[in-house]
Amino acid sequence: MNPNEKYAAIHYHSYLGLDKILEAQVPRSGQFGKEAHDETLFIIIHQVYELWFKQILHELQSLIGLFEAEAVDEKNIGSAVSRIDRINEIFKLLIHQIDVLETMTPLDFLEFRNFLFPASGFQSAQFRKTEVMLGLKMPQRFSYQEKPYYNQLSSAQQEEIKQLESQRSIFELIEDWLERTPFIKCDGFSFVEEYKIAIAKMIEREKQAITTNEYLSDEEREARLTMVSGNGEFFQQVLDPTAHAQKIEEGHVRISYDAMIAAVMIHVYRDQPILQLPCRLFGFNYDNG
Repeated sequence: MNPNEKYAAIHYHSYLGLDKILEAQVPRSGQFGKEAHDETLFIIIHQVYELWFKQILHELQSLIGLFEAEAVDEKNIGSAVSRIDRINEIFKLLIHQIDVLETMTPLDFLEFRNFLFPASGFQSAQFRKTEVMLGLKMPQRFSYQEKPYYNQLSSAQQEEIKQLESQRSIFELIEDWLERTPFIKCDGFSFVEEYKIAIAKMIEREKQAITTNEYLSDEEREARLTMVSGNGEFFQQVLDPTAHAQKIEEGHVRISYDAMIAAVMIHVYRDQPILQLPCRLFGFNYDNG
């Protein structure tokens, strides 16, 4: 390319490739008689989904690039937070698109549904890629008719999915990053032990407050004490590596014990400047905890 061409004028229409985009809506019902009015809406909704999936995959690939290094450059955490925020906002948009789709009634849909068989959203390769890159891989899936979930995709698309299955997902990479979190145990300080002490004190304060509350009946006092004791037992299990390993084995939990402890510590000390961005990375904020 001529270096001067990059400064040449370009038109909005050609830059966005609008000829290709706006000619890509071809209602199938019109090819077999009268065109169903709402089929254009149906096509556009799903094309927009696919465009947003493309952007999500673009962001996910960049996140993988940031976290796949053994030593993650902390200067990149701000970029990671921004890209995850962007993905979350896109997912919100995708959900709200259902509101537009629901302006089409079931009867409107039936006007052209028979022309679409056997097409299905399950055949979206980009949606499947998004799932895999986020961390939903074969071991976490249910098989359908004893066939892999990507069975309805083309051969080339199946190969892409298999390649992604063999690579590390965002879940795995961030789990590794969490496991390398400093400050968990250093210089005579153990976060887990200090957290256990803090929880024990909190439980004791709550029990004391309930016991000395003269406005509670005996029945109410007993119920609240039972609930507080249950909270204490819950925290004990959460902080017990053996219990955590059991939950992983039973399929109730996926994240490793060390990564979970790191996430808890990041949330507890979220006001510390060094942990504010890592806290935002997991969607924690001061409004929803």
